[in-house]
Amino acid sequence: MSDSLTLYYNHHACAQHVVKRAVAHGNTSVEVEWDVSEPWRSVPLHIKRTTHYKNNRNGKVEMRGESGSPVCKLVACFFFLCSMKKKTMATWTCEEKVDALYGRFGKSAIPKIAIEEHIILPSQLKHVHWPSPVLKQRQADLLEYETKRPSVMRQANIKISILSAFSDGVQALPPCLLSKSSAKKWNDELYAIAKTNPRFKCFAALPMCDARDAADEMRRCCETMGFCGALINGRDTSSENEESYSNRYVDPAYDELWKTAVELDLPIYIHPRMADSTPFFDETPNCAMLRGSPWGFHSSTARLVMALIFNGVCDRHPKIKFILGHMGEIIVWMAWRIDHRYKMEGRKSNVLATLKRNFYATVSGWMDNTAFTHVQSIMGSERIMYASDYPMEDTVEHAKWFDALPIDDADKRLIAYENAMRLFKIDFPKT
Repeated sequence: MSDSLTLYYNHHACAQHVVKRAVAHGNTSVEVEWDVSEPWRSVPLHIKRTTHYKNNRNGKVEMRGESGSPVCKLVACFFFLCSMKKKTMATWTCEEKVDALYGRFGKSAIPKIAIEEHIILPSQLKHVHWPSPVLKQRQADLLEYETKRPSVMRQANIKISILSAFSDGVQALPPCLLSKSSAKKWNDELYAIAKTNPRFKCFAALPMCDARDAADEMRRCCETMGFCGALINGRDTSSENEESYSNRYVDPAYDELWKTAVELDLPIYIHPRMADSTPFFDETPNCAMLRGSPWGFHSSTARLVMALIFNGVCDRHPKIKFILGHMGEIIVWMAWRIDHRYKMEGRKSNVLATLKRNFYATVSGWMDNTAFTHVQSIMGSERIMYASDYPMEDTVEHAKWFDALPIDDADKRLIAYENAMRLFKIDFPKT
């Protein structure tokens, strides 16, 4: 069995609920052992009979074996359940026990490669600002990579997690000299962390205040340390020169970076950061929070990408590959109308075609079927990849949502791992 806790039941309805939950979580076979002597011991003393429940793939559950007092053996520690709720074991219903097991230790059905997985590097912590109490609560999870992170990956069936420095990254480290030195140091620290676990890969942090240095750092990380590409956190505010970041990387000097990415045949992930401070966010009642992840993250990223597209970056570098998180950062939703309105004014606009040629979208931070269906209809399954946004979202819940999407298995495999394998030239680790 693939599950990882031991629990015992003493009437038949419990076994039926176990089977339902196991099938819902993607298990194809569930073994339920029946202990007719001491059903509430933490270790089974006398296993008299065994009943097998098997999902026969047509929606039905087959049962064979003798009936009796059911014991559900899910392998591990009985006492751990008591810490999951304030209620005592005696007052739990069978369903609560099984749901607690699957909620905490249930394994997701389909293997995944998750590509927007955040970490704070040791030398980065002093530069991180916490605009909300919720973000502050994530600090321990953002710093940790040895215990909880691998455990969550196992529960979500994430075979590979591509780590990247937490936003705003080096894009918010003035002066430019500090951004350059920090990018190199953080990338070295990322590499050291990745070497501790074969399931970790990395995106390079780039000092975008200097296009040549950004190109050199991407090449160094990808060629000498095996990074999967790079991730930039929105616009760059690390330069002393306002002009260098207000243009959002449309200066021709950045062609060196785009050319490097094409030569490496690896993507650049454009990740959000806080939107610029404006009177709307700063002065309008109840709108300050919109500057961040509910809205400003996505609108500011969309503006940056529009600047790249309309200033010909993808036309000059037709083989460049960008990744957008969060179901395409608004652009997927607006592409048709942008093209439509430009053409009505007699001007050229190929946003939709550019998305389908040069961009990938991820499902990070979203658990909405309607949104997914729209993005899939625009981008196609070949242009969507899995990401959980750990630890800013509940990774296990996100995995359950993805596993339950009403799409065919071939599309699900493409999004879960096959597209990432092809794009990043990686495979599942053997261990």
